[in-house]
Amino acid sequence: MLTKKRVLVFPCGSEVALEIYDSLKHSAHFEIIGASSVDDHGKFIFENYIGDLPFYTAKNFIAELTKIITKFKIDLIYPAMDAVICKLKENENKLGALVVSSPFETTKTCLSKSKTYEVLKHKVNTPNIYSFNQQNLNFPVFIKPDIGYGSRDSFKINNYEELNFYVKKRADYIICEYLEGDEYTIDCFTNKEGELLFTGARKRSRISNGISAKTETAIELTVEFKKIAQTINELISFRGAWFFQLKKNSFGNPVLLEIASRIAGSSAVYRMQGTNFALLSCFDLL
Repeated sequence: MLTKKRVLVFPCGSEVALEIYDSLKHSAHFEIIGASSVDDHGKFIFENYIGDLPFYTAKNFIAELTKIITKFKIDLIYPAMDAVICKLKENENKLGALVVSSPFETTKTCLSKSKTYEVLKHKVNTPNIYSFNQQNLNFPVFIKPDIGYGSRDSFKINNYEELNFYVKKRADYIICEYLEGDEYTIDCFTNKEGELLFTGARKRSRISNGISAKTETAIELTVEFKKIAQTINELISFRGAWFFQLKKNSFGNPVLLEIASRIAGSSAVYRMQGTNFALLSCFDLL
């Protein structure tokens, strides 16, 4: 008789977590348990649900999570938020369960836009970055937190007055060139041997809270997109599903926005076509 592996999804109420749930719920190989620090949508989706975990930033988070892993005999933890991925991968050897993710150094690089750009800037088009003290900025520019997700606290800036207003609010902003062209997500899958087995391009037609609310897969996976994916895969060590986002500049050239070492919330479009990233990531890890 087949013994199912138990997968703990945390936090389980995000768009990414719901896609993980839909990806694994029919599998004969896995039993899914959801966990969250705040009762949200995940409580109504996951049949097996654990609430009231400490926030991942709390000092006792790892200790409390380890108790849950032991009590419920968890085999895999599938993190569904970028900062949580990094935290869990860093502490994987303390948890007693495997974390479905790329290596820790990769998660740390992907969490920071400045680190990502530093690693790739001589191999891939990255945005022009401006100094806060730079004179004669060519407005508009775009500011975003170095560490952040979902387009939160990211703004198009039209003049120095607006720039000074937002910069006073937080110290970790980076100032980038404003990219005015179409935006794309490139979904990828890399196996345990480091081979890039899947690359698919989607146009992000409508975006809400940083998530593509309308996406189109019926676009050409250009040679240029493939080359960028292969270059990133060669320079950064991935395992399982990951994705990156591009936006075209005024010359029509794709420029890297960011990379995430997880599935994208809208990657369900490929699952519907037969490529189940979350399921493949679990199988590859095992």
